[in-house]
Amino acid sequence: MFLNSFKYFWFLIAITTLVLFFLITLAYNPSWRYHLDVDVWGFYYPRTLHFFENLSFAGIGENEYFPGAMFFFLIPGLALLIDSNNAQTYLAGLITVNILIVILLLYIYRRHNPLSPFIFLAILLFAGPIFFFRHDLYVSLVVILSLLLWKLHKRNLAALVLGIAASIKIYPLLILPYLLILSLKNSNIRKTIEILIMFVSGAFLIFGLYLLLGSSLSEILDTIQLNSLKPVHVESLWGSFLTIFSKVVSGEWALGKGEHGIFGIDPRYIYLPLTFFNYFWIVPLSIFYVVLYKKVDKNGELKIEAVFLIVLLFIIFSKILTGQYIFWILTLLPLFRYRQKLKTSFIMAFVVILAIVFLTQYIYPLHYNELLGIFYTSQDQAEYFLILLTRNIFLVTLFLLGWKLAFDKVRNS
Repeated sequence: MFLNSFKYFWFLIAITTLVLFFLITLAYNPSWRYHLDVDVWGFYYPRTLHFFENLSFAGIGENEYFPGAMFFFLIPGLALLIDSNNAQTYLAGLITVNILIVILLLYIYRRHNPLSPFIFLAILLFAGPIFFFRHDLYVSLVVILSLLLWKLHKRNLAALVLGIAASIKIYPLLILPYLLILSLKNSNIRKTIEILIMFVSGAFLIFGLYLLLGSSLSEILDTIQLNSLKPVHVESLWGSFLTIFSKVVSGEWALGKGEHGIFGIDPRYIYLPLTFFNYFWIVPLSIFYVVLYKKVDKNGELKIEAVFLIVLLFIIFSKILTGQYIFWILTLLPLFRYRQKLKTSFIMAFVVILAIVFLTQYIYPLHYNELLGIFYTSQDQAEYFLILLTRNIFLVTLFLLGWKLAFDKVRNS
C-alpha cells in the first residue's frame, strides 16, 4: 500500500510538472499572451504599484474589481521587492501565485478521490494558460474551502468564508440561498439567521478593511455601477442569441461595439433595455432555488453538483461571459460524487467541459481579433462566431448533464 501511494505521489508530481511547464510556455507565447496580459499590464500591475507607493487605495483610478480582488492583486506584487519597476516581474509573481493555488487545489482533490487531480489537470491543459493571468482560481479556492467547511458541519465558519469569497467576485453570493435552504431544512430559523449574519460579516470584513486603506464607499458603488453599464458581451449566450436574431430578422449578423472595457453587441441590435440583461438571471435562479427547496430532504447534505448548477445557470444567463468565468464551474467538477450508475453521465460532462474550454481558448485569445475585428465589424469569417455559438450550446448541454448528476436518484451507489 505504501509503495502504491509512493508511486502515485511521484506520478502526480510528474504529470503536474509537465502540464504546468507546457502551460507556462504557452503563457509566454505571443499568440496567447497578446490578449491575456492586457489586464495585467493595464490594471493589476499599475494599481498594485500605486498601492505600494502610497500604502493606500485612495486615488487608484477607475476600478471594476471588488475589494477582495484588489487585495489579491497585492500578493503577486510582493515580487516587486525584487524589481520594483518591472511589469514582467509582477507577471512572474502572478503566475507563481496561481501555481501555488493549483497545488492547493490538487491537494484538496486528492483527498476527495485519487482520480480528481488528473481530471483537474486535464481541464487546465485543454483550457490553456488563461488562469495564470487572472484571479478566478483564487476565488474558486475560497469558495471550495467554504463548501468543505460546510460538509464538515462548521457552518458558521463556512458562511464567513463564503462572505469573504463574495468580496472577491459576485457569484459566491448566489450560493448563499442554497446554504440557507439547507439550514432551514436541517435546523431552525435562528440558526439560519446566524448563518446569514456570518456571511455578511465575512463580506464586510474585507470591505471594511478596504475602506480603512483609503478607498471610499462611493468608489465601491461606482464599481458596481460600472459593471451595470457594460453592454451585452458578444461572448455571452445573450450575445449569440442577439447575433442570430438579427440574422433571422434582417438577414445580417449583429455588429459589435467596444464600450466600458468590453466588446458588446451594438445597441442598435438590442430591442430591450440594458436593465433586462443586467437582472434577468434572477428569474431562472429564483426558480431553481424553489426546485432546490423542494428537492432538499430534511437533514439533507450539501451537493457540490447543486452548487455547480447554480453557478452554471448564472453563467448561462449573464450578459457578460469572459473565458475565465468558466473556471468558476471547472474547479467544482473534480469534487463531484462518483456513482457507478451515473458513470456515463459524468464522463459525458467531463468531455463536454473539455470541449467548452478548448473552444473558448481557440476563440480567446487565439482568434479574438478575427471574432471582434472581422466578424463583429464587417460580418466576414462567420466560422469564428459559429465556433463560439457551439461553445455556448455546450454550456446548456452541460447544465442538462449536471442536472442528471445532481438529482437522479441512484441508491446504494
